[in-house]
Amino acid sequence: MELNAIAVGLTIEEYKDKANSQRTPIKVAIERFASDARKTKKQTTADHDQRRLKAFEESLPRGVRFMDEARKQRSSGLYFSNKR
Repeated sequence: MELNAIAVGLTIEEYKDKANSQRTPIKVAIERFASDARKTKKQTTADHDQRRLKAFEESLPRGVRFMDEARKQRSSGLYFSNKR
């Protein structure tokens, strides 16, 4: 990353911001979904969704901050299961 930052004339922090600018943080995605759910779903359904999202967020390793990282892990079956 440092070499990439230097190559384009940015500090490492600036490069990180530029590289992450189009990515959606997991916390933001969860907040948006929960906000929409509270407006469009029954209260009990929205509460259930909120609990599942919290469990999902807590199950992620510390290094996973963005939705694209969670999607990669999901495709390998690490965080989600289709079984109920």
